[in-house]
Amino acid sequence: MEQPKFLTGWTPVVRTFVNSNRAVKALWALFATCMVIALVSSVSVVIHKYLTYVTVVRLDQRGPKDGVPPPAVTICLNEHQTKYLHSEYYKTDSKLNIVQGATKSCQLKSGIIWDSRVDAISKFYNYTKHFQVTFRTEPPGCYSLNVMEQVPWPPDSICTTFQLVQVGLLNTTFWKIVSSISVLKNH
Repeated sequence: MEQPKFLTGWTPVVRTFVNSNRAVKALWALFATCMVIALVSSVSVVIHKYLTYVTVVRLDQRGPKDGVPPPAVTICLNEHQTKYLHSEYYKTDSKLNIVQGATKSCQLKSGIIWDSRVDAISKFYNYTKHFQVTFRTEPPGCYSLNVMEQVPWPPDSICTTFQLVQVGLLNTTFWKIVSSISVLKNH
């Protein structure tokens, strides 16, 4: 009796499986077990990826339409770690509490500039390094800037947080924050 054509590819597998040699059977069982594990693992990974798929929404495109403001930006410079504070600071003011900084109103220029020498309320920057931050939004719009000074960041950093707030009717339906930081020399 002749074997059907669709089974000819399985002939070596069948011969190996029905072989009387125990070593060949053990090898076949090990190979088959590994293949089943690989197949189940692959299918599990595909199903897991499918079920955990998340659509990424760009906040700068969807945010203004959904009423989400630009994110707050916290800047922690190495020069503002407490180990770099001069002893004079602790003699004059040992409080490192959060200070509500200046609020810069809407400027129709290409950006809002905050300079620690001019705009800072806290004396902390006089005893460390001054810095300047320029926030530009694309496309240009009307934004005000709220600043929180002396924000502690464990273990020993003191940071500054900036929050852009949309103002009035000049807002666009798209924003992108482009910022630049300049650490300035002391006095």
